[in-house]
Amino acid sequence: MYPKIQLIRCPVDDPSIGADQWNMPLDLLSVCSDIYEDCYVEILDGTLLSIDEIYNKIDPLSSCVGFTYTALSSLSLKYLAETAKNNGSLVIIGGQPAIASAKSLIEEHCIDAVCIGDGEATMRSISCQLLYGDVDLRLVPNIIFKSEGRIVHTLVEDTDVWNKRYNDRTYGSLNPDKYFIKYPVTNTLLNMRGDRATNIYSKRGCYRYCSFCARQDKKFRLRNPEYVAEELRYLVDEYNVDYILDTSDTWVSDEWVNKFSIEKNKRNLNDLGLMVFADVRDITNKVSDNMKICGIDSVLLGVESGSEKILNRNNKRMTKIQIINAVENLVRNNIRVSCSFVLGQLDEDDDSICDTIELTEVLNQMTGVLCYGNVIIPLRGSQLWGEAFPSEKKWPTFITRAIDYNMDMVRQLYVSQNLKVSGGLKTLEDACKTILKAGNLSVKEYAR
Repeated sequence: MYPKIQLIRCPVDDPSIGADQWNMPLDLLSVCSDIYEDCYVEILDGTLLSIDEIYNKIDPLSSCVGFTYTALSSLSLKYLAETAKNNGSLVIIGGQPAIASAKSLIEEHCIDAVCIGDGEATMRSISCQLLYGDVDLRLVPNIIFKSEGRIVHTLVEDTDVWNKRYNDRTYGSLNPDKYFIKYPVTNTLLNMRGDRATNIYSKRGCYRYCSFCARQDKKFRLRNPEYVAEELRYLVDEYNVDYILDTSDTWVSDEWVNKFSIEKNKRNLNDLGLMVFADVRDITNKVSDNMKICGIDSVLLGVESGSEKILNRNNKRMTKIQIINAVENLVRNNIRVSCSFVLGQLDEDDDSICDTIELTEVLNQMTGVLCYGNVIIPLRGSQLWGEAFPSEKKWPTFITRAIDYNMDMVRQLYVSQNLKVSGGLKTLEDACKTILKAGNLSVKEYAR
């Protein structure tokens, strides 16, 4: 009997939160591609399946169950991981929040190991060992686990992202059509176009240190632009995709962009629309021109604040003039711009909130610009978290225990103890409502 491996993306704990259900689980698809083919692999994706549906699909005969989650799905993780562990499966947790919370997660009885690096190497090793017997965690790269009361770190093994070709979108018994049909009804990025959109990534990691970001992977790795263009051609030919969201944290890289433009043109993909994420500080006249040549017609910019004081305090060192110039450079090339703002960063006060709202009013006057407002989500592993909740103090379990994380309670505690905002959390929420309503955007919490 071939070993069975289930890979699960946990659903958000609050179903009312707006999630882009058309995004395919690229991280799990990539992991699938490295699992030995003699293993049976199933992906259970919580963006499409409810927690009850996933619970009913967790197989007691699964040799290994791997989970990825976000800060908004920690309760789902706890419930589902306990289910898998009670079945006797090997339970592995991976993904960005897991890396940031690894030392807390590994203390849970329902978790055998936490992946703190690329999951491809981890699951390749586990699947190989399962084919020949039991798993020896000491031989599995990129994890931590507990042995005789101490935490063990295994060998670090990076994936060769440059030579990573595209993955079959049906790995793990996924049906891409179930994602395509969700695009019109769940897309929250209104500056996107097309009728059959999907997501890709062309780069991994981010070398910047924004205070509110918990990403631990600071190695900025680029896929071969030839293979990225090849993947786009495959998506168009195989699935009639007409729009692409590149979810890479930082898309701009001059030499790579030039090569990508050539490869995309070779494959006659000039009519395929692209949306990418970018940093204001990267957007020059030349970069904007090159983005247009690459077929990019929409960009999400992490502006974060209209206050230079707040931007500097939170490691987003840029000026209002830089922000306005960057947006103008993109608009000049008929590129639509979604500007994202985070209310409640370190040292936020009433004046800085007013500065942010004033900047959004300026940006909203430009053609094709939308401004999104988000209330801060304090994340374990971020600079903001370390300053707000120092380890030497005593905190409730929703702070100290990763699996008990509760966004609403964390927010309330953070705002009340760290910010000088009259009206507290309600002031931040009202500011976000003002920003969203100005762009005719739905006022809700978005699962970013």
